[in-house]
Amino acid sequence: MHYLAFTNVYYWIIVFLIVCFIIYYITTFALNCFCKTKIMGSFFLQQKKREMVASAFGEDENGGRQTRLTVDDLNYLFMV
Repeated sequence: MHYLAFTNVYYWIIVFLIVCFIIYYITTFALNCFCKTKIMGSFFLQQKKREMVASAFGEDENGGRQTRLTVDDLNYLFMV
C-alpha cells in the first residue's frame, strides 16, 4: 500500500513538470510571435512613412508636380 502512494507522488511530479514545460514553450512561442509582429509592423510603418514623404516631395515614380508640396504648403504645415 505504501508503495502505491509513493508512485502516485512521482506521477504527479512528472505531470507537473510536463505542464510547466508546455506552459514555458507556449509562452515563449507567443512572445516570439508578438515581438516579430511588432518588429514587422514597425518596418511597414516606416516604409509607409518613406513613401508618403517621397510622394509629398515629388520623388516617387508616379508622382508628378501635382503631389509635390510647395513652399507655402510647408510653411502652413510647420506654422512658419
